[in-house]
Amino acid sequence: MLLLLALWWLPSCRSAWHEDNKVAFRQACIEDAREWAGSPARAAAYCDCVIGKMNFDKEEDALIRVAALVKDTALLQCKTNALK
Repeated sequence: MLLLLALWWLPSCRSAWHEDNKVAFRQACIEDAREWAGSPARAAAYCDCVIGKMNFDKEEDALIRVAALVKDTALLQCKTNALK
């Protein structure tokens, strides 16, 4: 999931996160998370948590680390918290 979102979300390398990319990522994340979250509010909470945990200086860092992000315990905790 995150790999596909990251590839779609990061059309070019920039020196800082672009707000449009964050908004697009959040929307795509919420659409995907609605399948398992059970409510739009839980999906939004999960995606806001994920965005908060993805602290990279450069957007291309997210692409480089996307495989690690899928297994990141902080991101997995976002899902656990959203389901509470």
